[in-house]
Amino acid sequence: MAHPARTSKREGVEETQCSGGIYGQWEEGRDGRYEASRYMTAVAIARKSDALREFKEFKERSEVLHGRRIKEFQTDQGTEYTGKDFQKFLRESRIMHRRSVAHTHQQNGLADRANLTLGNVMRCLLVESGVPPSFWAEALHTACHVRKRCPTQPLNFATPLEI
Repeated sequence: MAHPARTSKREGVEETQCSGGIYGQWEEGRDGRYEASRYMTAVAIARKSDALREFKEFKERSEVLHGRRIKEFQTDQGTEYTGKDFQKFLRESRIMHRRSVAHTHQQNGLADRANLTLGNVMRCLLVESGVPPSFWAEALHTACHVRKRCPTQPLNFATPLEI
């Protein structure tokens, strides 16, 4: 989530938009600015209830590192994002929460595709290496690391790290 999808300036403060998603039992992670640069960051969490704590840490890290405030957060209707505490935090942080309509993965488009790709690469790494499924978090981080370094056609064969 290190790069924004869109940025705008309001009152001298740069703002940004990011997307979030949790993928099945294997990967629980978030990605950002996927639409513009295909850049993603994955964070492994053990339970959906950890999503708020991890989002707070991500928000702090990314805003300090990049000097941009998160303005919008796009997610599906997952309960990890719709709870009272998560909604309260988003309101207090002045982050607009955009939710896709239930069962319409097309609205999360590239973010959902990124989660699917990371899950597939992660499972292939686990199967081919012969390590037990308990290493899913390490496989997730490796998959994300590799994907950020792969040239992609929509970026004119540049890598997400180059954008």
